[in-house]
Amino acid sequence: MYDLRKTEIRALVLLGSLISVSPASAWEQEHALNPEEHKSFYVSGFLGATDAFSSSAEMAFSPAVKSPVTYSLDSALNWGVSAGYQYSHFRIEAEFQDIRADASGATVGRLQANMTDEMQYYVGFLNAYAMVWLDSDFKAFFGGGIGYATGTSPTISLTRGCACIVNGDADGVAWQLRGGLEYNIDNNLRAFVQYSHIGLPAPSSGGSYPRLEFSDLKLGAISAGLRWKF
Repeated sequence: MYDLRKTEIRALVLLGSLISVSPASAWEQEHALNPEEHKSFYVSGFLGATDAFSSSAEMAFSPAVKSPVTYSLDSALNWGVSAGYQYSHFRIEAEFQDIRADASGATVGRLQANMTDEMQYYVGFLNAYAMVWLDSDFKAFFGGGIGYATGTSPTISLTRGCACIVNGDADGVAWQLRGGLEYNIDNNLRAFVQYSHIGLPAPSSGGSYPRLEFSDLKLGAISAGLRWKF
């Protein structure tokens, strides 16, 4: 009985030691992996291109007469800057983005049309990310943001049947989901690549007829950039 109690006491002491040491060990391991990453302000800049578009549009000639618009959006410039604050496994930031898509071809119902100019948006986001350390220099990050966007649509001009030149503008809530990889170049400088899935308010020409109405405007953007902490 004495030996059994002695064994139980030793087991409890060992368990208590493990419980008390584990948080310290985790803290030491975390700091060994990323000693320069704790509680720092940073600024970032990135450059890339848009892709993977989802959108639809129609032109209304009157309240009762509407025709679908067939068109295509193509890759164009995407760039942004941000400033934020980082903990070891969490980051929050304010970001500005310039998002564009080239437009080409168009038909309005059975009518031939031209589509010119870009789809262009200026967006301010508030983003939050979680970070996972892969080793002492690489980490993955994932998260998203919500913000406000203002933009303009391409211009549609009909080549016959109607001497119409129509475009639209938009403003409203925008959102994005984002994931990426980051590499420590040195104690202060990071390089990263990221992919964002972005939802934007749909443009509308409003006003008198004919009216151009877009909907379901979503796109992807892949970019690379640098982050400097201070």
